[in-house]
Amino acid sequence: MTPESVTRDAVRELFLTYRRTAFRLETREAYNEPYTPRALAQFLAGEPVDVSFLDTWTTQRRADLAAGKQMSRVRVVTEPLNDYARYSLHVSRVNVEAGEDIRYLARDRAELLSLPDEDYWLFDSELAAVFSFGDDGKIDDILIVDDPAGIAERCRWRDVAWANAVRREEYAAVHGVT
Repeated sequence: MTPESVTRDAVRELFLTYRRTAFRLETREAYNEPYTPRALAQFLAGEPVDVSFLDTWTTQRRADLAAGKQMSRVRVVTEPLNDYARYSLHVSRVNVEAGEDIRYLARDRAELLSLPDEDYWLFDSELAAVFSFGDDGKIDDILIVDDPAGIAERCRWRDVAWANAVRREEYAAVHGVT
C-alpha cells in the first residue's frame, strides 16, 4: 500500500487501539509543540516545570500498562546536550513513572549504526506513523506505512536503536539531569 497522509487525530486513535506494543524513534534536536515554550522557559530558569500537559498522556499510559501493553522509545540526541534535550530528559521522568521505557542514544553512535534521521511511531510491529517536520519544528505531515518491507525496515531500526541505547535513569545521571 502507498503511504497515506493522516491527521494527528488519526494518530491519536492509534494510541487507543494498539494491542501490544508502541515504539517511537525520535531523531530531532527539538520539537515545537504548543506547550514547549512555557515549559522550556521554566526549566531554563530553574523553576519547577508544569507538566500538567502530560496528564492525559500519562493517565492513558498507566491504563495501557495495566492492560499489558508496552510503550517504549529511543531518543537520538546530540552530545553535548542542547537546552531542549536537557529539558526533555528532565520531563521524561514523568513518562517513565507512567510506565514508558525511554532510552537515549548519542547521535554519533546512531550514525555509525546507519540509523535513519526519521521520526516514527511503530504500532504492534505492523503499522508505522512517520512524521515530517517543517523548518519551524512543527509537524508538516504524517504518513501511515503498513507495507511489509517498510515495517520490517522500521522493526530492524527499532531493534538496533534499542540494543544500543541507555536507560533514561542512567543517561540522566551521567548528564546531571534529575
